[in-house]
Amino acid sequence: MSTAFTLTMAYLAEHFSARQTTSALAAYVTGNVASNFFGRLMSAAVADTFGISSNFLTFAALNLFGAALVWFTLQKTSAMMHADAEGRPARAAWRVPLQNAELRACF
Repeated sequence: MSTAFTLTMAYLAEHFSARQTTSALAAYVTGNVASNFFGRLMSAAVADTFGISSNFLTFAALNLFGAALVWFTLQKTSAMMHADAEGRPARAAWRVPLQNAELRACF
């Protein structure tokens, strides 16, 4: 969950201006807090009324609906360049530390 939270915050920061980012992040955090609160209330009500198995099915359906909503509404991002500061492929950046015997000895 923390990975999804962090990735969503990074996505919002990349796709909005500096002024819009603060409002977007505030809305996202507020929505997370509110959904946590209302989700707990809903879970208690569904489990109390229909049983625990219905509770799991209800939240499975909500998760599928949320995934579909994200799938159809999220804009596709452009591919990031996989290169280090000198223009080499990112995998090549591992060679320098691995060639250093002192660094290898630390691990």
